[in-house]
Amino acid sequence: MPFWCARPDTDERVGQDCHVRSSGPTEDEAQFFAEVARRVPDVQDWYHQDADGTLWMTVSYDVVGPRGMTDTLRVDYDGVAVRGGVSPANLNWDDGVRAAAAGIDLASPQGMQVSGLI
Repeated sequence: MPFWCARPDTDERVGQDCHVRSSGPTEDEAQFFAEVARRVPDVQDWYHQDADGTLWMTVSYDVVGPRGMTDTLRVDYDGVAVRGGVSPANLNWDDGVRAAAAGIDLASPQGMQVSGLI
C-alpha cells in the first residue's frame, strides 16, 4: 500500500510513496552531493523514489540563528533537473515530496529550477 504525504494545513495529498528509499545513491547522485558538500558545509542528503521508479534526491541545509533553526533550504536532483528553494516545513511533512508538489516557490530569487542537465 503506498504511503501518502499530506500538507498539514489542508490535508491535501501532495506526494505518493514519499519516503526515503532503501537503496543508496546512484553514481550521479553521489557526485552531485559530493560537489555540493564540498562547497556548502553541513548539508544533508536524502534519497527517494517516485511511484514510477524514478530515483531522486534532496540536498538540504538548515539555516540556524541564535534561537535555533529558522529555515531549511532544499534542492531536488533527479539527474536531469535541479529544483528547490525554501522548505515550507523544514523538511518535516515535505521530506520525500518533490519541490513543486510541496508548494515551494521555484522562481528566483527565493527558488531555482534548471532542466536539461543531461
